Amino acid sequence: MAVHLLLDILPALCASLPACTANADVQQRTAGLFAACLSPARFRMAAKVAAGFGLTPVALHAAGVLQELPQDGTGASSALGLLRDTPADPRGPAAAAAFERALAARLADLLCDCATATPAVSLFRLWPRLAASHLHLRGALLRLADDTHLRLAREWVDDLGGDCQAALVEHCLAEGRAKDAWWLVRELRLQAAYPGAEALYRRHTLRSLAERQRWAAAAAFCAGDAGLQAELIRELVAAGEAELAEQLHAQAGLPGPPPVADPVRRAARVAADAAKYLQPALAADAVHWVAHEAGLAAAVAAAVEADAVGLDVEWRPGREGCTQPPASLLQVATRERVWLVDLMALRGGPGLAHVLPQLLRAPTAVKLGCSLSSDLTALARVGCSAAGAAPLLDTRRRRTEIALSTISERVLGRPLNKAMQTSDWEARPLSPAQVAYAALDAHALVRIYDALAAHLGRDALLALPGQHRA
Repeated sequence: MAVHLLLDILPALCASLPACTANADVQQRTAGLFAACLSPARFRMAAKVAAGFGLTPVALHAAGVLQELPQDGTGASSALGLLRDTPADPRGPAAAAAFERALAARLADLLCDCATATPAVSLFRLWPRLAASHLHLRGALLRLADDTHLRLAREWVDDLGGDCQAALVEHCLAEGRAKDAWWLVRELRLQAAYPGAEALYRRHTLRSLAERQRWAAAAAFCAGDAGLQAELIRELVAAGEAELAEQLHAQAGLPGPPPVADPVRRAARVAADAAKYLQPALAADAVHWVAHEAGLAAAVAAAVEADAVGLDVEWRPGREGCTQPPASLLQVATRERVWLVDLMALRGGPGLAHVLPQLLRAPTAVKLGCSLSSDLTALARVGCSAAGAAPLLDTRRRRTEIALSTISERVLGRPLNKAMQTSDWEARPLSPAQVAYAALDAHALVRIYDALAAHLGRDALLALPGQHRA
């Protein structure tokens, strides 16, 4: 670290002393320092020396650094082993050409090493004539792109012009790397030359998400793109996800009826989901819809009597980069019942302002959630203050990003099916699949709490750092 710091400040110091920079001995020693650092372990220092002191291949050759390299077994001299065939006359043009060829070859070797690729590129950018005369630029760029150094290759092509830029984009396209190709097109401002790159990237991403059945992520990715939404609906139908396909079709406002799923495939999907995902533990008549003030008051009165209450909030999915839509549904779960509170119907009324906060502040009922602070913030935005809410238990701790589905799998043995997560939560009435999803999300929190409390104890759970109070 100290050596790198010294190399950062020494060039400026020398530049302030003209007699120092003009001294041939200083120039010779600087060139020798560069040569001594031209090994993988020291190569970053070599790049700093060259850039800081303005070294060029011509200056390196003129300084005769090859003749001064020590044969001490440190690897410094062997680093330039390729240069041993340089002609005997160090001042002749043949010797200079041989020196440049060997130097370019050595730098090209270092391009292939993850640890030295960045300083190698910096030297080729510092000495563009060396790269143009002695390096197969296209091949070097494509190797970088294939060796996870795409960003480094992209920086280099800033200096190299349109042909190399196009070669890099077309290589990614030919390799099926649509995301990388689209990133390059945007970075290099080549949209006019590759007008279909974005559409190709979006189709490729959707196909990848569909293959992994990441339907929630796929729906969010397709938001606002009717063509992609139609393609996603076809993928959903083919996978037997008929209800989700119908939801997305209605949410997107696509013309005509949604495609019809094959009954056999649909039944197979239902059976597969039942075996794979956590299933409801409550009967359908234990789930209550709340859209009036009286219903909210009754729900709160019942929930405050429980010792554990699961809370979850849903809102309509928004487009990436846009403001989050207001919360449209609150799920409140005890061990015996679940209430689905229509926040759109109750917004602006006394229930959200005065009745629901009584539950949040009830001292004997532990409020359970996953990213509970985010849900409480969403409630505050629709008129339900969370000030003084306690006791709280958030299954997603401050420094972790573990999803509720993952927690369910670890604690209860099965994950949650999140396919409905990005459906339209402002639609009224909610579909049966949405109702089942919403109820299970909140009730799963109570089941997780009971399992953890049985193992650790209630007091130990509430004593975890970052819990208890909003």
